[in-house]
Amino acid sequence: MSKVLTISIAAYNIEDYIRHTVDSLLDERILGDIEVLICDDGCPDSSLAMAQEYEKSHPGVVRAIHKENGGYGSVLNTNIGLAKGTYFKQLDGDDWFDTEALVKLVALLKTCEADVVLTPRSDARDGAGPVPEERGWPCDRLLSPQDLEDAFVFGMWHIAVRTELIREHIIQLPEHTLYTDQLYTMCVVAHAQSFWCTNLPVYCYRIGSEGQSVTRENRIRHLPDMDRVMEEHFSYYEKGDFPEANRGLLRWRLARYYVLYVKTYLLLPPSADVRKQIKALDARVKERVPDLYQRAYKDNWQIRAVRSLDFFGYWLAELKGVNSWA
Repeated sequence: MSKVLTISIAAYNIEDYIRHTVDSLLDERILGDIEVLICDDGCPDSSLAMAQEYEKSHPGVVRAIHKENGGYGSVLNTNIGLAKGTYFKQLDGDDWFDTEALVKLVALLKTCEADVVLTPRSDARDGAGPVPEERGWPCDRLLSPQDLEDAFVFGMWHIAVRTELIREHIIQLPEHTLYTDQLYTMCVVAHAQSFWCTNLPVYCYRIGSEGQSVTRENRIRHLPDMDRVMEEHFSYYEKGDFPEANRGLLRWRLARYYVLYVKTYLLLPPSADVRKQIKALDARVKERVPDLYQRAYKDNWQIRAVRSLDFFGYWLAELKGVNSWA
């Protein structure tokens, strides 16, 4: 591999953002150390043409890739296979990197030996500057999987991963499915043996967009996608094809995903049928992965309370207008 860092960009209808996104990466100080893979996922706008312009103006740095539409997971599958960087980092096409933080990250990666480098994220609304997370991020420390259990949750935005680790352990991410970032991060958590944390807010995450999957409306609309991803989670955990030293961290993270999953069902309008679905789901998980099931409720008082009422409680919360499952 001849590059320090591969930056993977998923390009689908991002013509309004792509210049801001890519320009944030192309600093003269690091052009020899990075590659930028812009994967057009069969989008109908001019994103591919714009990516090809960058490929022409920055040969050996930017690569424009075209593929048939397959969704976010398929873009990651493609770019992981093509990556030449020692480390791999994802960037959504409508987000961007803080350039100065990126330059410092690349310098760090040149000497780093950790499987994963964790950096905090900044959130930004249109028209406002990015605001770094407030989470007491540990600075310049090497951590084990055991150190991270019960510590803080990190997602795809926070991680730069050793490319060989991903290639060896990543599952084939499903196509045309949301929430595949959770599956990607799950594989990283299940196999990484060392994590280096540093206080460089590299990733700038655009919030407030209408189509974001984290909104209440979209969580309900895309519940079938969440069903599919959670089934992948459970099957992966059941199979147990990961180091025992990583089990605690993986169980903790999957339990948190499961709580979010149940809460999404609790966003549905109250009915006997929905309650039946939730009860059946809960019973199935308890039977299949009992340790993950128990962990899911250890720290979440809302779920403990609604379970103690046999899931009648969420009706009351909805009727009183205090539904906080979102």
